Amino acid sequence: MNNYAIDLNLPFKPLKPESERFISERLSDESLDNWSCTSVDIKLFNPEFVNFLNKLGLTLIDNSLLFTTKPNEKSLLHYDGESHHNFCAINYVWNSNNHKMIWYENDDIGKKYGIYGPVNMLDESKSKELYQHTINCSVVKYGIPHQIFNYDPKNFRLCLTISIIKNGDEDEIRNKFGGLDFEEAKTIFADYIQN
Repeated sequence: MNNYAIDLNLPFKPLKPESERFISERLSDESLDNWSCTSVDIKLFNPEFVNFLNKLGLTLIDNSLLFTTKPNEKSLLHYDGESHHNFCAINYVWNSNNHKMIWYENDDIGKKYGIYGPVNMLDESKSKELYQHTINCSVVKYGIPHQIFNYDPKNFRLCLTISIIKNGDEDEIRNKFGGLDFEEAKTIFADYIQN
């Protein structure tokens, strides 16, 4: 098993079917910037998925984000947070058939920016590729430098980044940037890891 992404076979889709259709129609628009980011209202989530997470001892927190990557485009190389870390989220991708998430070694701090939290942009020329993975429904590390490539020539890549924490950690998360540790996620989702 790699140390960057875990594919999941979950019993429920994260979004309500009508939410996924609505998002697909609204965000596959050529006028959008490449790699745009939108906050996702918790009401768009499938209640069965939210209950499933709760039974695993997890809470869906209200800062999930939707990223769009245009056909034949890539995101900037970045990591999310104040510094490099092992926190993870569930990434649920649809609408693109050919895409990769690539993690890199790069010890730079980067240039900070971000509307929904700290994001640090990095110089690609100073980076060494570590691993690449096609994301469908996967637990992914987001505190390691990474980049998205959408090789699909026709379709936008739509990626819902689902922020989850252990039940009871809500106050700690409000006070600092944090989340579920990748190693903890491997244990929590052990019965749902797709081989």
